[in-house]
Amino acid sequence: MGSIEMAIFAVLADKPSSALGEKIAELYPRDHYVLSTTQWLVKADTIPRTLAEELDIRGGTYGRAIVIRTTGEASGWHSKSVWQWLTQKTKDAQ
Repeated sequence: MGSIEMAIFAVLADKPSSALGEKIAELYPRDHYVLSTTQWLVKADTIPRTLAEELDIRGGTYGRAIVIRTTGEASGWHSKSVWQWLTQKTKDAQ
């Protein structure tokens, strides 16, 4: 089995969940970014399945939610702080 590399993950929930947000903040206090009440970015040294298990997403605790590994590359229209976080965390993950 290959080594696990640091990556940026998108955690996407079907409905707002303060409990999921709190769990993410608890497990990754310095390595998460809140995009909205249903969307978070997480920098972690893991794989999507393991992160989903750590967050108890796989058990349906927060309803429908998904963890997607990203490259950290992004484009769009969002606050300056999102771009700063992505730039820093993507650099840290390399």
